[in-house]
Amino acid sequence: MQHKIEAKIKRVQYYVSLLQTYQEECQERFKNDPMFEGAVLHYLYLASDGCIAIAEMMLEHRYLG
Repeated sequence: MQHKIEAKIKRVQYYVSLLQTYQEECQERFKNDPMFEGAVLHYLYLASDGCIAIAEMMLEHRYLG
């Protein structure tokens, strides 16, 4: 289980690093570029979904062992 949690954390870190590369130009491009908006929203979804999955895995590991 620990290996799965670590792998999921690495994926979330990857999505966050991608989002950080967009940070400088984000406000203007988000308003004017629907493809950019879709990409940002997609990576935000993947990062947040990954965090939820990590929490669920940790709870499962703790309580169901």
